[in-house]
Amino acid sequence: EEGEEGVEKPKPFVPDAMVSPLNPFSTWGNEPLLEVLEIPVSSLVAVRRIQRRMLLEYKEDQDVHIAAATEETVKSQQEALTVQLDERLRQWAPRAGRAEMDVYEVRDTQLQQHLSRTDRHVGALSLRAASQQQQFAALMTEAERQLALHCKAQQQRIASLAMASNSSQLANYQRLAHHDSSTYIYSLKAVNDSMRTAALEALQALQKMNHQFLESCYVFEELGGPKGKDGTYNPEEVEEYRQRLNALDEDAAARYEQWVKAADEMQASHSTRSTEELAGFQDAIQHVTTDIALLEAVDKEVRSCSLQQQEEQNANDAALDALDKKILELEGLCAGTAQSTLGSIKSGPGGAVGEEE
Repeated sequence: EEGEEGVEKPKPFVPDAMVSPLNPFSTWGNEPLLEVLEIPVSSLVAVRRIQRRMLLEYKEDQDVHIAAATEETVKSQQEALTVQLDERLRQWAPRAGRAEMDVYEVRDTQLQQHLSRTDRHVGALSLRAASQQQQFAALMTEAERQLALHCKAQQQRIASLAMASNSSQLANYQRLAHHDSSTYIYSLKAVNDSMRTAALEALQALQKMNHQFLESCYVFEELGGPKGKDGTYNPEEVEEYRQRLNALDEDAAARYEQWVKAADEMQASHSTRSTEELAGFQDAIQHVTTDIALLEAVDKEVRSCSLQQQEEQNANDAALDALDKKILELEGLCAGTAQSTLGSIKSGPGGAVGEEE
């Protein structure tokens, strides 16, 4: 134990170059743990110079940008502060006309609101007028469709004449053609009345909208307006809007007249077209009637001849029957006379001899 105490124990490895300068993992045990890096002073000085130059260039570049941004900020702030200062001065500075300016601003806002409200009303009026125009156009389209159907029916009836074989069929076709034409022409009056009614209702609806708008423009109570309505309109302003809406009413009235004229022209043209179709049918049936009348006359003569021939045949048959009867009677008479003569001969004087012979 004393010998062991006299021997020094190796110190444990510490990962520190200052404490353990040698590498314990080295084969010889004498290699340093960290290699010494020697940098020349001239290299360090060159690096420091480059860093200083780049720093100065960056600072110079940033100074330009910062100066421009600062100048712009100062300018904008000066303008904003100037405007705020002017507003505050106008608001608080006791000067002449301040009350008038306040009233003017309020009234100007009211007038702008009135103008915007009128523009919205005119826009709604235009939309409704466009919708009414579409409805009237739909009525005109339906009338044209009914005319096309009517003309097609008449054309089909004309084509059916080729299949007619007697006068009764032609009379039926003619009756149907006249009935359809008269019915269609009578229905045109109802269509015209419906178009006139639609045009009148459209005009009255637009006029009612304008009337209601003007009634809602309440005049100041101090200027003769209704009490308790908080009117904000001047009589001159209302009169200006009234003239503007009256012009729109006149346009609507002119459109109403155009619609009525279009309805009347439609009725006249469709009635004329129906009459022309009926006239075309009459021309077509006239030729067919002539042909069928000729065929019926020939057929009548043929039937009459056939009947006469049948009557003559019957008469001939009756005459032959009577002749046959007479012949039979004559044959009977002849047979009876011969028998009586023979009997008388047998019963005479030479009868015995004959019998004996």
